Amino acid sequence: MHNGHDHALLRYMVARNGQKGEKLMHAVVVRVTVHDVETAQAALQEQVVPRVQQAPGFVAGYWTRSEGQGLSMVVFESEEHAQQAADLVKTNMPPADAVTLDNVEVREVVASA
Repeated sequence: MHNGHDHALLRYMVARNGQKGEKLMHAVVVRVTVHDVETAQAALQEQVVPRVQQAPGFVAGYWTRSEGQGLSMVVFESEEHAQQAADLVKTNMPPADAVTLDNVEVREVVASA
C-alpha cells in the first residue's frame, strides 16, 4: 500500500532520473533518549511533526521508539535543506526532562523502496 510520502518520493526520483549535476536527497537522522514518554509524544505530535512537514524540501519523515531510545529519519530534497533542518533540531528540542538529544547527522540517501 502506498501513501502520499511514497508518491512524493517517487515523483521526485522520476523527475531527477538521468539529470547530471543534480542535488541528491539527504536525510537527517536524529537519536534521542526519551525520559518522559507522554511529554515527548505530545511534543512530537503537536510541535515537531508539524514543524518538520513545513520545512523547505521536506519529502518524508519517520519517528521510532524502542526501550527509551528514539530514532528519526527525515528525508529532504537536498543536502542544503537537510542541513538547515539538522541545525534547527538542536535549537527546537522538547523539554530536556522529556528528551535528551544524543546525535544529529545528515546522510545522503543512496536507495529507497
